[in-house]
Amino acid sequence: MNLDAIGLAGFDVSLFANSWDAANAWQQAVQSSWLLAIDDPDVLGQMRNAWNNFIESGQVWALIIGLFLGYIFRSFTAY
Repeated sequence: MNLDAIGLAGFDVSLFANSWDAANAWQQAVQSSWLLAIDDPDVLGQMRNAWNNFIESGQVWALIIGLFLGYIFRSFTAY
């Protein structure tokens, strides 16, 4: 496969050439464990900040108006 043609010129295919046998499964898991790193463990605080931003930015009004217009549009197009 020509990787240049699909925009992956610098992609190293050999990363996926290893099989997931018992010998290298642990090594693969340890190398990919950086994906599980958590920067901020305060999940509820993040949800609270997201909700406050949703309210303060006025996006809640866009949601309400969109639901209302979608309901009206559906009622006109349903038979």
